[in-house]
Parts: sequence; structure tokens; C-alpha cells
Amino acid sequence: MKCPVHGQRLVHKKTTYGGRWHCTVEGCDITWSGRKNTTPADVTLRRARIAAHDAFDALWKPPTKIMTRPQAYEWLQEILDMKPEEAHIGLFTRQECEVVVLAVQKYRKKCHAFKCHADNKRSRSD
Repeated sequence: MKCPVHGQRLVHKKTTYGGRWHCTVEGCDITWSGRKNTTPADVTLRRARIAAHDAFDALWKPPTKIMTRPQAYEWLQEILDMKPEEAHIGLFTRQECEVVVLAVQKYRKKCHAFKCHADNKRSRSD
């Protein structure tokens, strides 16, 4: 894998959590976990992905759960017009992450008004 900014090969460094891949250019903050369904990211993109995951996961994880995990991923694919293999936050751009956060906020407001919960039968696009 190469740094998307400098084109340099990323090098593996051990960390407390196993390891990460880093750009060798001084001052570059591009890192990559090496996991599938992720791409190298700078600190700004990593923070955007964390915010998107926090917002998205609250849709299907207790105590704020309002749908099942499969329903949440179907909803994510629908709002971003993506195929299942594309709908992984670790692959998203900063702009896509921002769309997720805003869409979740909008959905939660609408659901709050209709008292949605995980077993509701209301359409995802309501």
C-alpha cells in the first residue's frame, strides 16, 4: 500500500494494539490499519470516520438502538447509493462521512417524532 499523498510505500510499525502502516515522509500523518475495507487516512479523515461510525453505530447498538444492524447497513447503502461492498466507513471520504453524520441526525429527529424503535415496520425512507 502506498501513501495517497506522497506515493511512498507505507511501512509497518508495532503499536500497543498490534501495528499500523505509516508513511515514511517526515511530518506525514497518513496511517493504515492494514485491515480490509479500510484505506490509508490522515488524522482529519480518521476523525471524520470515527464521527461517522459513532453516529451510525448508535442506530443499531443499545441503548440508542432504533433498528437492527442489517437494517442500518441497508439504510446506509440507500442514503449513499452504494453497493454492499462499498458501504464500509473505513473506505469513505471525509465528505461521505459528513453525509452519514448529518443523515443519521436527520433520521433520528424524524424517528423521535414518530417514536421509532428497532422493531418498527416504518419504511427506512420515511
